[in-house]
Amino acid sequence: MNKIALLLLILSISLISGCFPSQTISIVLEEDHNWEVASGRRMWHTLCYSINDQVETLHLSVGVREVSLLLPLTSTHIFALYPLGNLSPLGGGITPMDETKRVTLSSDEGALTDTLLRLFPTWSSVVNNLNYHKIVQDIAIHPLSNQIDYISTVANLVEGDYDEDNLQILNKYSATLDILPSGRYISDSPSIASFYKSEYRPVELENLVPGIYFFLNLEAMMVLTLIIADDEQRPATYYMKSVDTLFTISNSEYQKLLGG
Repeated sequence: MNKIALLLLILSISLISGCFPSQTISIVLEEDHNWEVASGRRMWHTLCYSINDQVETLHLSVGVREVSLLLPLTSTHIFALYPLGNLSPLGGGITPMDETKRVTLSSDEGALTDTLLRLFPTWSSVVNNLNYHKIVQDIAIHPLSNQIDYISTVANLVEGDYDEDNLQILNKYSATLDILPSGRYISDSPSIASFYKSEYRPVELENLVPGIYFFLNLEAMMVLTLIIADDEQRPATYYMKSVDTLFTISNSEYQKLLGG
């Protein structure tokens, strides 16, 4: 590339940057996950966030609780953070009207931001102009906020039919768990109770909205995945798998992951 072409390239980048001012935004994780408290080990996370017309993904190593992102100030940005890459997300958002440049992620907002980001590639123009905090407030004050149907809520936003007084509600279901190793099962979600499974008696979990739930059995070093369908004719399904290697490595190896 000759010098004239290089200068033109630099000039064009400068002009574009000047038209779309950016700001450094701090994304902060303050909540201690139930599995971190039980195991005494910090987890790694996957952060997904909207920027321009796409969703970016960033890996946060073990113990990282804050990350800075340079984002344009011209649109709303949505964040979803997944412990161990796929557990129940935490969420947050920032709009051009916000004075603060710090986003503290919350498990209460995880389902909403997860849904928004899944639909973002198709409906980026809607999400980019979303009054995010208004939606969060509407959900928080709803008497059945733990049963909100986020898919229908986001669909109404896309179609221009959003009504905070008529948010759709999910049905609740129960699940019977019988063929499981005994022990304490620690929920990965603050809104779902942990439970103890004895050797011979089944466990009945109630008031579960459709979705996927995760429970950690530290004694057996296994994770229970429970799937609830939105269909009373389809019983709950579940399976066990090994825990992430984070929980099985030695203390010295764990300290290396922390950078200690």
